[in-house]
Amino acid sequence: MASRGSYPHPVLDNSDDISGDFRISSALVTPAPDFVDLQFDVRVENAEFEEMLDTGAAAIRARWKCSATFSSGALDLRVAPLDNGSLRCEAQLDQDDVDGRTDISLYIVAGRPLDLDLASQHGDYGGATFAVARGAVLAHAGTFSFDARKSYDPMRPPLESCFRFLKKEGKKPFVDIDSSLDEHIDVYIPEAQYEQFTDQAAMPEVQVATVVLPALVQALVDCAAETDPDVGGWKATLRSLCERHSVTGSDPLVQAQAILGDPIATGFNRLALLIQDEEGE
Repeated sequence: MASRGSYPHPVLDNSDDISGDFRISSALVTPAPDFVDLQFDVRVENAEFEEMLDTGAAAIRARWKCSATFSSGALDLRVAPLDNGSLRCEAQLDQDDVDGRTDISLYIVAGRPLDLDLASQHGDYGGATFAVARGAVLAHAGTFSFDARKSYDPMRPPLESCFRFLKKEGKKPFVDIDSSLDEHIDVYIPEAQYEQFTDQAAMPEVQVATVVLPALVQALVDCAAETDPDVGGWKATLRSLCERHSVTGSDPLVQAQAILGDPIATGFNRLALLIQDEEGE
């Protein structure tokens, strides 16, 4: 279950020290003038850890770090169960503490001193029991990053405010968008792909290249067809973003790539790094 290391003691191979899964399945970051609101869902697929979380023997904790402000700290998480078995985590960050790239790391820690002897622990441990101190890290779900957008302006909202990503009902394939609403665009993703989309919260480059880019291109096409110069909502936001990136009047695909910061090159660069990491193991 430790995606970035093995706890509480290294095992002899590359497998996790405890079987099961602990990962971030979706993340939503909403910047506002004073705070950045965070909402992310996590999956815990290990019966022993689920029981430990229920009884308080273990707890979910998160830490943030901003390289621009050289600040870091623990998030005050609010955790609630969802109907699908996941856990919904919510927190806020003060805009004065963050600026630009901010990393959020998620952990399961011991809620009290424990004598840890799990049926799901790695076979290298045999029947060993570990004396674990309160607060010791038991599992790591990974890290996701976002742009804190400290200069948030309610008259120039960020791109994220334009879209809602929703699970598509029924069995029809392909991603659809509904641009008929004024405030935002609804992007409907088929059920299987929606789960894959939310599972990539820790790799936003994948989400952007596969779903956000084509959805944004279609939205820009629809926006270009609007003749009213005084529109509001998502159309005003996209027009503002095009002006900011000096691509007003350009082809929608060029506009989308400029707004998203060259997502195709970013996606390929991330893929190359993943391949390098796998080859180095």
